[in-house]
This record gives sequence, structure tokens and C-alpha cells, in this order.
Amino acid sequence: MAYLPESSTFDPGVYQLETTDPVVGGANGASNAPLKNLTNRTKYLKDHVDAIEAAYAPKASPAFTGTPTVPTATTGTNTTQAASTAFVQAAVAGITSGASVGNVTPVMDGTAAVGTATTAARSDHVHPTDTTRAPLASPAFTGTPTAPTAALGTNNTGIATNALVHSARGSYKESPIITGAFALSAGHAGMAITCGGAGGYSVSLPDYTTFTTAGYSASSGLTFTLVITSPNITITLANTANAFIYYNSGAIAVGTSFSVTTGDTIVIAPVNGAWEVISGIPASQIKGNSLGSAWSNVTASRAFNTTYTNTSAFIRAVQIDFQGNANQYGYAAVTVDSQVFQSSGSSYAGYGVYMFIQVLVPPGKTYKLSTLNQCSIVAWRELI
Repeated sequence: MAYLPESSTFDPGVYQLETTDPVVGGANGASNAPLKNLTNRTKYLKDHVDAIEAAYAPKASPAFTGTPTVPTATTGTNTTQAASTAFVQAAVAGITSGASVGNVTPVMDGTAAVGTATTAARSDHVHPTDTTRAPLASPAFTGTPTAPTAALGTNNTGIATNALVHSARGSYKESPIITGAFALSAGHAGMAITCGGAGGYSVSLPDYTTFTTAGYSASSGLTFTLVITSPNITITLANTANAFIYYNSGAIAVGTSFSVTTGDTIVIAPVNGAWEVISGIPASQIKGNSLGSAWSNVTASRAFNTTYTNTSAFIRAVQIDFQGNANQYGYAAVTVDSQVFQSSGSSYAGYGVYMFIQVLVPPGKTYKLSTLNQCSIVAWRELI
């Protein structure tokens, strides 16, 4: 089966089959003549419609070429209507001529907003100076300005609040004078405290654990300075279960207390888990380079072969007097730490000879009467 050939011509008419026409098929057969006329006309019309449609843009997203034109809207129109170049030029001319330029002074700083004004700002407009705000360079604040409080021990160019200063210096603005028993607290850190009055009282250091938990440490300069202007002041510990007083960079323990007197000035700080005397006038005494100041007869509290410890801050002088048994060779020995010191003597004419031993016991060291043969203790004295 084949199709009739088509020609893009508008045939002047459509052939009418006659009653006498024979039935003849084919492209030029009489029987197909009317159909051929209609086919040619149809192709002609289609070709023309296609040519017309190709010359126009679609309504949806048209892609114009050449120089398309649109009606020019009235100045000020604000819709989705297409704007002609004439409309745009008129709008621009209105701005440059001042027709749509605002004449109100610019608004001071305030809450951020998009705005609704339809006027434009001039290129030389100036915002007013906000006198309620400080400049970045050399601001001069008034009232009660505030700032974040930095961590204790911070050392940079950040602003220091009075809370930081108070914590760092322990209210160093004053030097309190105490005249009786006194308990130091974290709030006294950084202060120079004068111990006056008649003397003879104790000053206790706070619980080391509580003190350091609050953020105080020697590394940030948080220490206690005690200026002693009265005699016989004893420095003690508030909690002897978890803290002791040390000296010489924590090498030797003084014990749970030590004494200071008129003219002394000491600085005490928390160091490596304990209280430490880090400087001061009596430092040489605390380090064990001086003797005690008063002899005491301790015979009643001392016994043979019993170990004792020098818990004071000073070198302790010990003298033990003996009497040998009659007609016997007697001797005795005292052990200090690991060193043995001995004294001996012989009796005569039925009388026991007298003898003595003197030793020096450094702070923190142990001592005991380790040997006692053919003699007895007469007196036991210590310089404390």
C-alpha cells in the first residue's frame, strides 16, 4: 500500500467524479483525483500555520529576539507588569532630580528593620553621632560599666573587673591588725596582716583543700603575709588531718605549728599539697639553723629506749645526766637519727661517778637513749 504524493499547493478546486469515469487507481488515477486535490490543500495550509507559529513567542517563558517592545506603564507603577526602557529612564530621572529623595534626617541606631520608605538617600547623607555609645579608641565610660570576669590568674590585656581584682588580691586594699586568736580564710589571701597586741595567741591557716578548691594558689600570688609586732605568736593549722607546714621547698616538715615573735615577717603559701613558708625574716630559724630559746626539764616525760622526734622549727639541744652504780663501770649512749653518741665512767670508793651526754637534734629528726648500762638517769633537759 502506498500514500498519495502531497504538494504544498492550494488547488483551485476538487475534482468531481463523473458517472462515466472508469475506476482507475494510482497516483494519477481518476478515482484518486479528488483526494489528491484535498491532500495538496491540507499540506499548503499546514505549512503556512507552521511558518506563522515559528514567528511568535510562547506565553510561558518567551525568549524574545530583536527589539521587543511593551507598553510604558505610568511612573510609580509597582506591579508585575513588564517595564519598558522608557519607564526605567523616567524612574531614574525622578531620583536624580530629587523627586523621590528623602528629606528626613537619618535614624539613629536602633532595632534592625527592613524599612518601608519608597524614597532614596542622597549620596552625601551623614548619620548623627550617637553620644550614648563609646568609641572603640580610648572610650570614656560613665556610670557603672561591666565586663566579663576573667578566670583567676589570667594575665593579658583584657579588662579586669573588681570581682577579679578582689579575688586575686584578697582585698589587699587594707592591712588588718589582729590582737588575739585569729583564723585565716581564703578571703585573707593577698593581705598583709599585722599580728599585734600583747601576743601569746595563735593564728591558724585555713583547710588547705578548701583553700585550693576555691582557686587560690601560690603561682597566682595568693599568699598570706604576717607582720609580727608582738611576742610569742603561734602559727597553727585549722585542719591537721590533711595539711602540714613545710619549708625548704617542701623538703622538711616543721610539724603542725611553729612560733614567731616581734620583728618577724613571714610569707606562707599553698605549694604542692601543703602549706609552705616561702620567705620571711625567721626563715633561717625555720630551716633549722638556730637553737631553741629555753631549757626545759623533761625528765618525767622521757624514758630509756623510747624514740622521740624533734617537731619544732629549731635545732633541739639535749643533755642527759647520769650517775653510775657504785663500784661499777657505767656507760650510756644516745642515738640521733642513725648517729650514736656515748659517754662512760668508772665508780670509785663505793661512790657512783656522774657523767652526761649532750647532743643536737635537727628539726624533724629522731633521738632516743639507746644504751644505759650500770647507771641511772639523774636529769633529762632539752633546749626548746
